[in-house]
Amino acid sequence: MTSTALRRLEHRVAIEELHGRYAELCDQGFPPDRIADLFVADGVWESAPNGVIRRGRDEIAEHFRVAGAAYPWALHVNVPVRITLAEGERHATGVWYLLMPCVDETAGTARAGWLAGRYDNEFVWRDGCWRYRRIHVDFGLMAHHLGDWSQDRYSLAAHDG
Repeated sequence: MTSTALRRLEHRVAIEELHGRYAELCDQGFPPDRIADLFVADGVWESAPNGVIRRGRDEIAEHFRVAGAAYPWALHVNVPVRITLAEGERHATGVWYLLMPCVDETAGTARAGWLAGRYDNEFVWRDGCWRYRRIHVDFGLMAHHLGDWSQDRYSLAAHDG
């Protein structure tokens, strides 16, 4: 393997790890400042079809403060589809599918739910590591589960690192 091919592979792995860390933090209660730190200072988090746009780390952190209350339990199952490194290896894009069983308290009552969608993300190489420039998640499904796991479930806390 050439040094260029190895370097590109290392970049792809680092981007996968960044997105994995994002999902892991979301599943640990959406700690707002830790998630916002995964973005560049002027990064963007946005979603469709509801049109939520948060610009900069402060707005992104506030978004995840609200998300933590709205979804007190979530399990982000991400399936990588594609990571594309731009020429010069300082910018990249990536696509993941999301399936997220969750406890949904957006209506004030805990209900078991399913959320699914697609991430179309942009990344930049800054200060020796990859960070999000933009997360865009397009939610295609939010449905309540026929059964209820909002109270009767096991914790992943023993596996949190």
